[in-house]
Amino acid sequence: RGGGAGARGPASQGVRRTAPSRKRKGPLMATQERETLRKMSKHVAYEWDMVVDLANLLPGLEGAPNKLVRYACIESFLMHARQLLLFLYEGPTRKKDDDVYAVQYAATWATVRPKEIPPSLLEMKDAVDERVAHLTTQRVDESRYKVEEWARVLATLADSFLTVASDD
Repeated sequence: RGGGAGARGPASQGVRRTAPSRKRKGPLMATQERETLRKMSKHVAYEWDMVVDLANLLPGLEGAPNKLVRYACIESFLMHARQLLLFLYEGPTRKKDDDVYAVQYAATWATVRPKEIPPSLLEMKDAVDERVAHLTTQRVDESRYKVEEWARVLATLADSFLTVASDD
């Protein structure tokens, strides 16, 4: 995904494009790690771009004759949103040491972010786990996905993260 401009959807949906793209500075971070995080920032930005673009696209696909495209966009939104949630709330204590986390860009993020994952984002993560990433009986429940709400909550967290990251 090349250097896209601003969000392409209607402004009335209230989802803005912001993405963590600042690298952490300081003597404690090795030059190689700093360079890796700098390179990874475009991938973090891609995840955010996909969340924003899909959140803005999905309302226009409501009632579309080709449900396959809508379902593919919902699944894509959910997977990218889940990636951002894990980026914001997980940390290097996980088993995979090549994953990238917000605390690597802003060490103080873990102390200033909301202590608990917002309930709506836990609901979103469960939706991904139960209806996209795994074949479960939860797929029988065809309740609507709260794409716009989940995107707004992620946007609030992303704005907070960017404020902290720019201070570090």
